[in-house]
Amino acid sequence: MSLLRTNRTAQNVLAQVFAFNFDDTMVAKDGTTQDFGAASITAANIFIIGWLPLGARVVGGSFERIVAFDTASYTVTIGDHEDVDRYLASADLKALGTSALLTLAEATTARATTPVEMSITNAD
Repeated sequence: MSLLRTNRTAQNVLAQVFAFNFDDTMVAKDGTTQDFGAASITAANIFIIGWLPLGARVVGGSFERIVAFDTASYTVTIGDHEDVDRYLASADLKALGTSALLTLAEATTARATTPVEMSITNAD
């Protein structure tokens, strides 16, 4: 029988916030400029909203809406180049509220950094 001892090591958790408004403009991953306030975003646009450093793991997060969107539908996905909805897959996120991330990411090993990508489709 072995004696178990308390683990005295820990790592700091890094936090990242990406905040945007309905009237913001961003450059999409393909280089096009997208106005979030446009009447309709018919095709999903992919935006790089952050980077995970080598060895990082996503341990939590959410997509929060503090203002309701007045639109027919507002679809948001959050993922990466391998899986566009790895963290968040939504059917419609126009109402006030918070949507927790779906899964936690494993450590990134393929590249030095991994971009976190958000895709938005708005039907107005």
